[in-house]
Amino acid sequence: MPNYKTQAIRKLSAQVDSLRLGMGWSCDDLSKPHILINSTSGQTHPGSIHLDGLVEQAYIGIFEAGARAIKTCISDVCDGIAQGHWGMRYSLAFREVMAQLVEIQAQSQQADGLILISSCDKSIPAHLISAARLDIPAILIPGGSMDTGAAGLYQGDIPAKFFQLKKGEISASEFQRLSEDAAPTC
Repeated sequence: MPNYKTQAIRKLSAQVDSLRLGMGWSCDDLSKPHILINSTSGQTHPGSIHLDGLVEQAYIGIFEAGARAIKTCISDVCDGIAQGHWGMRYSLAFREVMAQLVEIQAQSQQADGLILISSCDKSIPAHLISAARLDIPAILIPGGSMDTGAAGLYQGDIPAKFFQLKKGEISASEFQRLSEDAAPTC
């Protein structure tokens, strides 16, 4: 058997087996490689709302490969929602917090590998930072890119349209139409 971190901690910790069995694990699961799945799934914005489906597919794949998955989640924040108020001061800082939380989970669990699932401009870098800092195999699964709206605008184009509205270059109804159309998918 390869030298898995999870097997080494079983020899050091009197509680680890009973605690894992207390989560519904089988005795066979204890000797398998343990793969930490971390996602930024949550209901905070379109970039994270759909990630649970990818987590479930990764979970199944780990099981089919003969390992045991450990699911964790750290939902991220959205720059777009944080724009224009005090919340924006937390967005970039949270990237480092996310990286550290993944590291904490992976190190405390002594995971044998990582699958990281994210899709936004703070969470993907956070996952890559944590993967680079940890000395275990890691796979990043990106959640994809949002489609543009029917008018050909991406949700990131809306702030420029907002300034056009403020300057009187477009009407309130035109801004509303563009705003409602700019984020058509997760």
